[in-house]
Amino acid sequence: MVTQTADGKIVFQFYRPGARSMVISGDFNGWQHSFHMTRARDGWWRAQIELAPGTYRFRYLADGEWYTDYAAFGVEPGPFGWNSVLKVDPPEPRQAAHVPDSREAVNVTDARKPAAAPSRRPRAVPLSPPIRIEPPSSAIAAPATGEPEAAPAPTVDSAAAAGPQRRVRRRPALAG
Repeated sequence: MVTQTADGKIVFQFYRPGARSMVISGDFNGWQHSFHMTRARDGWWRAQIELAPGTYRFRYLADGEWYTDYAAFGVEPGPFGWNSVLKVDPPEPRQAAHVPDSREAVNVTDARKPAAAPSRRPRAVPLSPPIRIEPPSSAIAAPATGEPEAAPAPTVDSAAAAGPQRRVRRRPALAG
């Protein structure tokens, strides 16, 4: 998984609890094994690096075996398998603190509240609404009104409409 912080740094995270070493290789470092990741106790490997804005390809190398990060911004075929795609946006511009001039009215209660930093976390995708499955109309019981039920409408037998049926020969059971 790859995320970008508000200051433009890239955070790589990859879950491989049994790995002894993990590096990130890509076209941003000439596919060298120069970006080593740090293992956390929860099995996640993490690294944070700064990259110029642009689109890059990368893969993880854990204990000599290559892995593609399918949770990155995309994947594309490369000469040795599928590469993960990383899109780096320019860092968000920092807003200078506004110093009120003596002619401006200052609301002291608002000045004490810390400004909420914009979140760069991936947004959750809403799930589709639940699908309601109705039972077949023959399984729905008619309300008890005391009146006799009407005869069902005639239907075409699907087996008869499909044509002659194939006979299945069964093997006799073995004595034993």
